[in-house]
Amino acid sequence: MDPYATVRVDKNRYSVPSRYVGFKVQVQMDVDRVDLFHAGKRLATHPRVFGNNKWQLNPDHYLELIQQRPGAFQEARSRTKDRRAGKPSASRLIYYHGNAGTVAAILKITALLRNLSTG
Repeated sequence: MDPYATVRVDKNRYSVPSRYVGFKVQVQMDVDRVDLFHAGKRLATHPRVFGNNKWQLNPDHYLELIQQRPGAFQEARSRTKDRRAGKPSASRLIYYHGNAGTVAAILKITALLRNLSTG
């Protein structure tokens, strides 16, 4: 596990929830997917990518980290695809919703909803 909350598998990187940085992770690879586990608990499932130096990132894996450092949201690697697709940035969220405190609250609610939906 590296500081980016990713695991290097077959020359590519796959994200896990940021709280697991520094933990040992077990990898189970299939033809079309990669499953990542810690102590028998599934942390993530990603479509398998082929080639070199490709990244599979799930933005949900960084919610806790973003809550701790909301300014990091705009520049996070996991946001690259969102920016290209025209999805809202942190600055847009602040513009439409008032202030950074409001954005932090939105992120906290999002994290809580993710936790409820995953059980």
